Amino acid sequence: MGNVRTRGIDGFSHSKISFYRADGCKFVTLGQGDLSEPNSTFDIQHFNGNDIRFLINSNEHFRIKSTGQVSIGTIIPDAKLTVKGDIHAEEVRIDLNVPAPDYVFEEDYDLPSLESISEYIEAHQHLPEVPSGEEMEANGIDLGMMNMLLLKKVEELTLHLIEQNESIKQLMKENQDQQEEIENLKLK
Repeated sequence: MGNVRTRGIDGFSHSKISFYRADGCKFVTLGQGDLSEPNSTFDIQHFNGNDIRFLINSNEHFRIKSTGQVSIGTIIPDAKLTVKGDIHAEEVRIDLNVPAPDYVFEEDYDLPSLESISEYIEAHQHLPEVPSGEEMEANGIDLGMMNMLLLKKVEELTLHLIEQNESIKQLMKENQDQQEEIENLKLK
């Protein structure tokens, strides 16, 4: 038991512990990164005095910045966690900072007419309140906000369908009443 301490030559070189395979190939390095030296098969490096980098075969895959930001697939995180590439997860939970759109079902909600939505789509080529494709490509999307916006649109659409269903039922009843009147007139 005890501690292992290494010091770079002359106190200036990068200090590290390297593990080699029997054939002499460096396998793992732990220590301060030295970019002039070829990396091991797997390196964990304290880099630039701040970041910790994880490399495999000289390719950086993961970085923890001194700011606490973590990057995967990129060396420049722009958020607490930045991933350049796909993410596969069994479940993703997003804490909302926007209200759930249950207000759509309140009596005083001003449901936009289908005519006004149609006019907006004709003029702008996307739904009202929904960012255009160009905006989404340029700025990305906030998943929490977008999910609540899409839910709002589904709820508005549901209200329109309920309204149309009531109109259809009323028209069918009127049609049936008219058919019965015609039948009664024929019998007279």
